[in-house]
Amino acid sequence: MGRFFSQVHFLTIATVAAAVATLNGPSNCDSSGHGSRVSHTTADYVIVGAGPAGVVLAEQLSRDGKKSVVLIEAGPDSINNAVVDTPAMYPFIIEQYWNYTAQPDDNLGGDAPNLSQGRTIGGGTGATLSGNDGLAWESILQDFLEVSHYTENPYADYNQVVNTSAYGNGPLEVSRVGTLTSFENPFFNALQAELDLDEVDLNDGTGMVLIEDCKEIVSGGAINTPKLLMLSGVGPKESLKALGIKIVADIPDVGANLRDHAFAIIELDVAPEILTLYQWFQNRLPDSTWHGINGTHYTSLPEDRPHILFEFSSLPFLTTNGSALTTWASLIQPEGSGSVSINTTDYTADRLIYTNYYGTEADKAAIIAGYKLLMKITQNEGIKNITVRQVFPATELTTDDEIWGAIQSQTYTFHHPMGTVAIGKALDKNWRLNGLRGIRVVDSSTFPLPVTCHPQSTVYALANRAAKDIMAADADLGVREPLNR
Repeated sequence: MGRFFSQVHFLTIATVAAAVATLNGPSNCDSSGHGSRVSHTTADYVIVGAGPAGVVLAEQLSRDGKKSVVLIEAGPDSINNAVVDTPAMYPFIIEQYWNYTAQPDDNLGGDAPNLSQGRTIGGGTGATLSGNDGLAWESILQDFLEVSHYTENPYADYNQVVNTSAYGNGPLEVSRVGTLTSFENPFFNALQAELDLDEVDLNDGTGMVLIEDCKEIVSGGAINTPKLLMLSGVGPKESLKALGIKIVADIPDVGANLRDHAFAIIELDVAPEILTLYQWFQNRLPDSTWHGINGTHYTSLPEDRPHILFEFSSLPFLTTNGSALTTWASLIQPEGSGSVSINTTDYTADRLIYTNYYGTEADKAAIIAGYKLLMKITQNEGIKNITVRQVFPATELTTDDEIWGAIQSQTYTFHHPMGTVAIGKALDKNWRLNGLRGIRVVDSSTFPLPVTCHPQSTVYALANRAAKDIMAADADLGVREPLNR
């Protein structure tokens, strides 16, 4: 475990301010003119965003102890946070999320979808990507294997004996884990606030540290990454010029190609079941540790149509009293794409998100077909026997127009935005922004096409592969002195 004690440093500061200060490279890292408000230091790599990709990158790039890595995160430290770790408590973790409202979507009858992205260490915790042969299945399978490990329960007081058969759901006995519980404690213990940034005044720069002679890796996720880049002059030239932003690189695909996994629901009021949240807090019983989303099924439409994901949950979307069974059909290979853009140079302003859910005729046909099958499933005798009433749709749907209206009325998102700085489009095969050798992007924004699954494990594997590529490309990068204390 000694390999984790390397020059890795963790900062909780404003991501946007730090990224803007460093993205333009050494020529803009001169602290002259800032007086005593700004200090100066160096590092080999600065990673902006401690999400699932950022943490994996930091761990991999710092393993040999020869490279200094600064990992920047705007959100709080949620390691061993009981609210974060407890099933069904996610509505109470607002502090750990960036909560965004997209622009009104005509495909949803003008509703404005809400999207969330993780704002904590670990972030919101497939892939043949364009241009990089290492991302073909035969190669990246090894990366999936390298980032897949059995993780012990972090709450030792409740489970003294490590028994792999006691974890997980179903015959495979596997569980979904977050980034925070997936790394050995020495690694996180080594994430020191080495730059001594107790507070940064974003109005006048007091407390800011300019990091020089480094290579930046932006890992802010598919919503924040394009915003950071555009504010720094990297993006579609005409749009940035209109805002008076100095152009560093004209890359039209920054912010384009936004994909997400949207889903439409059917909700049932069902007979009351066990009080699982009470059981979790009081007894840690196995039944109460099951995921709220415990049933998953994938199906395919005809070959020229996307795939549909069906899931079942006890999570109520519309029911205020009683017990819920919510089922949904999700379009996981949408053809339609949206975008992320900005209309101001104020970094505190919201970015403009255009979701464009079900944005093509093929998408619309696919989700209608999936919803029809979902209607049949909820009329199955086994489900009907426990159903008190159907909450939504409250009336029988008989035509495609009626089904489409129900879909538009109750569509939600898995919060899986991806694709807005896609490799092969905005990035070259070495994860560098086109024309900018010192800046890379590694996160879900690099997917050129949507993955047909929940993307957490894919991001882990992608970051693992990117770290290998970066270390190979930067093999001649000299070892710098430790960060200034």
